[in-house]
Order: sequence, then structure tokens, then C-alpha cells
Amino acid sequence: MPDDGKKHDHPSEDFIIPGPEMEGGKARFALHHTADHGLEPAIMYPMRDGVPIPDGAVIVRRRDGENLYDVVDTVKATRGGPAMANSRAYCDGHDRIFGKRAEVGEA
Repeated sequence: MPDDGKKHDHPSEDFIIPGPEMEGGKARFALHHTADHGLEPAIMYPMRDGVPIPDGAVIVRRRDGENLYDVVDTVKATRGGPAMANSRAYCDGHDRIFGKRAEVGEA
């Protein structure tokens, strides 16, 4: 529900209202209250090491003493294209640890 032009008694805030946990307890339904007073359905996932953060995800911080989460930032794509599989430094480190690959000669 976007802002209809009426005066509101509360300030424009961007926050998340958590809902019930989904089956398995690893995620929960939520409502995202946007700064223009709109409501969008959302799903809250905990961050885990080694798992990429999807583009468009929001970073939140829990309000003290309340069951609300303030939106701190939005994740934007850092670069386009495929993920970088390895770099020259990685290859050099691999050669240093495991030795250079054997040259294949003609038989």
C-alpha cells in the first residue's frame, strides 16, 4: 500500500516485522514495511559462513526491546559476470604447495 498522500502520525521508516518460523526453523516469514508505507512479503534467513548473500537482500539490526528489525543496508551486486574461479596468486600458491604440473612430452 503506497503512500496515498495523507498525513501520517508516524515517521517514514524502513523495517521488517518478523512472522512465524517456517518448517525446519531455518527461515521465517516476514513483512517489509518500506519508507513509503508500503508492505512487501519477505522471508528472513540467517547468514551463514560460505553461503553467498543474494543480490537485493537487506541487512537488518534488531531494535532493542522490540520484535522489529530496522533495515540497515541493501546488498547490491558487486560485479557482473561469472564468479572468479582462481587467480594468479591462487595458482602460484598451488604450485608452491603441490609442485608444478609435470610437462607432457611426446612419446
